[in-house]
Amino acid sequence: MSWKDSIDMKNILSRLLEGKDSPEKTQEKLRSLKLSGAQKVRIIENEIQERKNRLTQMDRELQTLFEAGKEITDEQKIAYERLEASIRTLETQKMLIQNEIDALAEKEVLGKPLENAVETQTGKLIKTVEELRSIEETKREIKYETKDIIAEFDRKFSQRIGKQQTQGEARKAEKAEAEKKKERMYTS
Repeated sequence: MSWKDSIDMKNILSRLLEGKDSPEKTQEKLRSLKLSGAQKVRIIENEIQERKNRLTQMDRELQTLFEAGKEITDEQKIAYERLEASIRTLETQKMLIQNEIDALAEKEVLGKPLENAVETQTGKLIKTVEELRSIEETKREIKYETKDIIAEFDRKFSQRIGKQQTQGEARKAEKAEAEKKKERMYTS
């Protein structure tokens, strides 16, 4: 695998993740690359791992911000969700490539006649269309889930902050009670 092919593949994947290319167009572009299926899968797995590492790091940063008492912005929340969505998209793309590899292996091993191969491809095309519809539906769901997640973040953080404030108020009440006892002792 040449470094140029690897970079070309990463560029194709980034266009998919940015929403510039559809999954179908991405699949066509990936087919045109002169890489073996295993090499393509390896590149996608590396990209998934990098994004998972970034997600873990972002999770730690958000936790640190929360513990420091700072507010997490909507942009940070959305960036977190987008990173999770991109990981799911890459995993779907990896699955499509693996299915394609399996289909090619089946075709070679079983030696299916051309008619059966066409039927198989038609079935895959229908499945791909269904997956595309599913992806569009998922995008819509993510849009609404993002709003829900932001609200959930706000609710959780306000609960935690509320607990911390309640504990702080309890300490203040204890101190005030102790001072009242001291005053009573001195006045008696």
